Amino acid sequence: MNNSKAIDFFAWKHHYFEHLFPIWDSLPPKYKGNFYVSTHIHEINQFFIPTIDDHFKISSNLQHIIHELSNRKIDFLLFLVCMVILLIQLIDLLL
Repeated sequence: MNNSKAIDFFAWKHHYFEHLFPIWDSLPPKYKGNFYVSTHIHEINQFFIPTIDDHFKISSNLQHIIHELSNRKIDFLLFLVCMVILLIQLIDLLL
């Protein structure tokens, strides 16, 4: 999606997806960016994605998703918040 106004979403746990998907799905098409789903914790069948189209970027490689998100032109503060949340999640996994 090349639309600079498009909003990307990212979920790495199925219950995050359950909360984020209705918001993403209700966006007007011009604001609907990619929806990144990481399957490094849960299998893809646990995400209950109604229809997978070109907007969905699914990978079991978390580093790949982080790299792809970092290459997109997104608001730096939003990216920073995502990275902090991700760091907290990774620390939680390690403990």
